[in-house]
Amino acid sequence: MGPAHDSPPRLRAPFVIAANLARAQVFDLEHDRVQMAELHGLWRFHTGDDPDGKFGWANPAFDDSSRQLGRSDQPLEVQGCPVYSGMAWYRFRVLLPANHLPLALYIPEIGTSFQAFAGGRLIGGYGGLPPHDRVVLGYPGVEPAGSPALGQVMPIPADIADGKDILIIAFRVWQWPDFASFCDPRFEALSIGDASLMSDLRRHKSDYLFWSLSAQNVLLLGYLIAAGAGLGLFLLRPREGEYLWFAAVELLYAAGCAWDVYPAFHPVWLQGWDATNGLLTLMRGICLPMFFVTFLKHHGAGPSGARSAQRSLEG
Repeated sequence: MGPAHDSPPRLRAPFVIAANLARAQVFDLEHDRVQMAELHGLWRFHTGDDPDGKFGWANPAFDDSSRQLGRSDQPLEVQGCPVYSGMAWYRFRVLLPANHLPLALYIPEIGTSFQAFAGGRLIGGYGGLPPHDRVVLGYPGVEPAGSPALGQVMPIPADIADGKDILIIAFRVWQWPDFASFCDPRFEALSIGDASLMSDLRRHKSDYLFWSLSAQNVLLLGYLIAAGAGLGLFLLRPREGEYLWFAAVELLYAAGCAWDVYPAFHPVWLQGWDATNGLLTLMRGICLPMFFVTFLKHHGAGPSGARSAQRSLEG
């Protein structure tokens, strides 16, 4: 008998094709899905502070098993947790896949100042904490009130996450005393995953927020057009000062619209935002009556208005 020979290629081809077709019919949710997860569920919660890290509250090795559990997406008071003012810490664990792309944490809104730690290392923050406390407005000041804030994407350094199967995330949160009486911090749908996906998610939130505020933007444009028209009429007829006051009123309304929308995309110091908003309201309260007084003086209630009306009647 002669030496054995491999089967001809024509005979092997159907088996190779069949094997490839069998693999093509299988989808693995563990390996083929996008690497992204929303962080709903129970977190460890504890009031107090560890500003210099001597207690190790941000340390992954810290034993937090005795701390109170609370849901991150619900108010503390409905969960039996004490309403607090001052400092508090939140911690949770994330199970990481063996192989993953660069990771990031997406934080839509907490509503107060905080610092974020991953693997015991500070990765970002928002606002200011004592002794340099600073309350920052980072959500829309206009309707619809339920619109999500733009949020932050915080990259997680590779040397923290690579080669780890568990990642500890901790938040050091400052609850402003003036807020404590009517609200508490709430972590709205935090997400962790592929850093590029987190950036895409933030971009999507930005687009949604822009279009949800489109009515306000259209109103802003209308105020600016009206202000331009009033200023143009005043330049044509400078003796009629009501046009100038009208332009000033419309410009102030436009500024108010812009100032309401601005915190939706850029964090603003809360006290400064309130002070500016109050100043705009005061200036509108001055300019609007001046417009009516000047208008009535020239076109109805003053002596010239009366003479004009008399001439019209005599004619």
